[in-house]
Amino acid sequence: MAVAAIAPLIPLTVSAIATLINMLNNKKESTKNEEEQRSRNAEIAAQNEILQKQIQEYQRQHQEQLKEMTALLSELKKKELNSFEQIENQDKEAKEALIRLARQAAPFGMEGINVAIFGKTSSGKTTMLNALYGKEVAVTGIGEITTRLASYKAEHFVLWDVPSNNDEVSYMSLQYMSFFKGLTRRYYSR
Repeated sequence: MAVAAIAPLIPLTVSAIATLINMLNNKKESTKNEEEQRSRNAEIAAQNEILQKQIQEYQRQHQEQLKEMTALLSELKKKELNSFEQIENQDKEAKEALIRLARQAAPFGMEGINVAIFGKTSSGKTTMLNALYGKEVAVTGIGEITTRLASYKAEHFVLWDVPSNNDEVSYMSLQYMSFFKGLTRRYYSR
């Protein structure tokens, strides 16, 4: 008689146990995902620290060129020359100085396949980076979201998310030129 009384409860008990097992599995999966994200964040932080050291070393080695480029870019800004075309048409001396400095800029030492996406604010650079990566690794949104150079290492390549510059002259620093020369591929999003 006692078995007959609890028999209707057996399916409910089995269902409750199955639910608990699923909850535990989901928690394990969630914990695994959180651990993977923490590991990825640590990897990105380490890559960015290496990048910062490379930039500092580059700046130390090219102090004179950097001073000359900074002065030249300041002069172009005062003259309100914001594109390559404007510089070519209105300041031949500045054009020649830019070409000379660009030729002197040594490529940044990068290993493997490195791809960067350049472009104006809200042109879809980070969205494209996430699509190429196959999942969302960088935050997207409206306006200026990417404020510093960041790398995202995939299995066979490294994707670089580059901060927006809404005029061509902003990309004319020696650091950008060296970075640009060191890349395997470049994409400009308009």
